[in-house]
Parts: sequence; structure tokens; C-alpha cells
Amino acid sequence: MRRLAAAVMGLAAWALSAAAYAEKCPNMLILLDRSGSMQGFKWTTATAAINLFVPPRESIMRFGLMVFPGFSEDVCAGGSLRVSCDFFKAADISYALATSGQPGGYTPTAETLDQAGALPDMRDAARRRFIILLTDGDPTCPSSSDLDGNVQVTEASLGKLLSSGIKTFVIGFGQEVSPARLDRMAVAGGAPRANASCANPVNPTGPRIPCSYFDASDSASLNAALDEIASIAQGELKGNSCDDSCYGIGGCPEGQRCEQQVVTYAGGQFSLNLGQCVVDPCAGVTCAENQFCRESQCRAACTAPCPAGTYCQDGSCIADPCVGSSACGCSQTCAQYLVCLGGTCQDDPCRYVRCPTSAPYCDRGSCYAAVSPPKTEQPGSSADAGGGGGSKNGCSSAGAPGLLFWALALIPAALRRRAGRPRNQVLSPKDAKALER
Repeated sequence: MRRLAAAVMGLAAWALSAAAYAEKCPNMLILLDRSGSMQGFKWTTATAAINLFVPPRESIMRFGLMVFPGFSEDVCAGGSLRVSCDFFKAADISYALATSGQPGGYTPTAETLDQAGALPDMRDAARRRFIILLTDGDPTCPSSSDLDGNVQVTEASLGKLLSSGIKTFVIGFGQEVSPARLDRMAVAGGAPRANASCANPVNPTGPRIPCSYFDASDSASLNAALDEIASIAQGELKGNSCDDSCYGIGGCPEGQRCEQQVVTYAGGQFSLNLGQCVVDPCAGVTCAENQFCRESQCRAACTAPCPAGTYCQDGSCIADPCVGSSACGCSQTCAQYLVCLGGTCQDDPCRYVRCPTSAPYCDRGSCYAAVSPPKTEQPGSSADAGGGGGSKNGCSSAGAPGLLFWALALIPAALRRRAGRPRNQVLSPKDAKALER
């Protein structure tokens, strides 16, 4: 049993560490070249690829879109921001692509990168920021007669972005690109490919040549390049996951807790529970033995199991209205981190309850025991030595049963989180009784 407890505690420590690694979801700004050379096949292929790329990732990456050149009469004025970075922007990006007009004009790459770096989305240091630069040719600004000079200016712009924490992935699209210049841009952007090869524009059917940029010449290769970029960006996240809510471990300051705040997107088609930090009403509350704090009040725990068909509610066993009834179900799928209780989606009332060691399990906001307490021994016996049934801040003094419960609860919680499902659900009375056996 000791070995089992040690193993469980070790797994719990791993799960706690994994869950704590989540960070805010990244901003991913797509810079799409709409210069004159992008007309026809290139434009339709590029827009189709973006429309395929964004939707399956729009809940974990905050996409935005710029096109360049923009709509100014100044051919080197830079690009135009069509969609700001946020969750669930696939429909907005698709509409922006469809209404950006036909490609035409110069290629003001450096000017557009400078504009992108000044956007609030790219200055949000609380999250990782990436740019996807999709272009079919050399920068033609500020001087159309000095392409190498234009690349030097572009390298400088990319360097500024990188120094502020923004990596740029460079995609060279088409068979008229200049590998040497694109390589320089890819290296300057801070996200060059390693040990990669690209088609040789001079001899497309001949041997491939080493390159640092992402090479694409048709729909399949462009889709593959975008998928590879998404994988690289996700791989840079701590724990390969992200979470914009305050439900993550350490998400709220000491003395506060995270409560639901469901934000809707795309006219109510999608929603995310980002949560909000509020004062924890049990912060600083000390409860007596066999009690716990919930919503600023100390409440009694059930220190003996409740009969079948009943459940514990603040020290008393009452009839369970959900037994043999469908009235407790919810008509809709609850948002992330919420649970269905009494027919409504709500924060799990057990999330911030700290149960005493005498009743280490929680169900519907009340603490209960899965087995009857041991017989009372005489004062001075080993049962009294160690005391510690009292609690502070609603939390017991870390007795072994309580520690084992929290260890077991944390493991599936962390695994559920990594799978994108709600966390912090606790053992049901039935499961708890099975555990005690």
C-alpha cells in the first residue's frame, strides 16, 4: 500500500507540473502577398489554403490577417489589416479574403512587417506571437530597381520583430521565387527550417537545393507548409498546450478564485469560458474539526457514508433528486471547465472546497466520507496523537487520506485538461466507495 501511495503521489506531482505548464494561446498573424504577380492560380490557391488552415485551429490559435499591398494609392505604403487576432476568426478571414479585390501593385514587404509589429496583437507580450509571411517574390519596395537593398531593409524589419519576441515563418510560393533572398529573410525572421530542401526555380524538375524557407508551388505543398508551421508553433508552447482562462493552476492571485465568464464569438456560434478572478470568500476562514468552508461559511461534513439513494448536503444525508430522474441533465453541452448540476451549467462547487481528512471526498459542494470513522479510542492513544483535524482556509492539515484523494483527483484532471476536456471533477460517492475497498 505504501508503494501504491508513493506511486500515486509521484504521478500526481507529474500531473500538477504538466497542468501548470499551460500558457496563453498565441497570436498568429498571416501576411498575404497580393501584389500583381499573385494574380490567378496563386491567389486562388493561397486563399483556399488559408481557408482550409484556420478553421480547425481557431479555438487554440488567435488568427489575424493582413494583405499587402493595401489599398492606398502609394504603391509602397504597406499593407492593410483586415482581421485582428482573436479566437474563432475563420469566417471573418474568409470574408476578408473574398473582399480584398484582385491582386495588383508592388510588394512592400518591409513596410508591412513594420506595420504588423506596431499592432496591439503583436505587442501583447503576455502571449507568444507569430507571423506567417506568404509571398511569391522579392520585395519591390522601397526601390523597385534595388532588390538586394530591399531585402536588406526587410531583414532589418524582421530583426526588429524577432528582438521583440515575434518569430516570422517565411513561405515562398510559386516557381519564380529567389531562394537566396528568401533564405536571408527566413533566417532573419528567426524561424528557418533545418536540413530542408526546396525546388530549384531554375530547374524545377531537377535536384532540390538546400533552403531555410518553406517551399510551396501548389495546393498540396502549401497546405503541408502551413500544417508544418502550426506544428512548430504549437511545439514552442509550454506543455504543447495553451489556455486563455484563469482556471489554470496559479491563474488567479492568492486569495482569489476563478469563476466562469463565457465569451461568445462569431455572432454566438462559438463560446469559450475564459473565467474571471474574483475574491475567494473562503480566504482566511478557519473551520473547526469535521467542517469545511464553502462560500465564506463553515459547514459540517458527513463523516459516515450516506445510505443508497441519498447524498451528503452540509452534514446531512438527504434524498438524491437525480436518482432515476433525467431532470438533472443539461439541455446543452457545458462550456469548458463547467459541470452540469441540477440542470444548469455552472462552476464545479467542489473546485475550491478543501475537505477535512475525516471526510476527504466532495460531491456537489459537500464533503463526505466513503467509510465509517474508526471507533473512538481512549485519550492519549495513537489515534489522538497527531491531531490535526482542524482546518485553515477551509483546508485540512494534510492527513494521508486527504492527500491520497487529491493526488488521485489531480491525475485525471490534468489528463482531461491535456485532452481539452473540463478539469477538476471529483470522485462520485460510488467511485469513492470502490476506491476505499
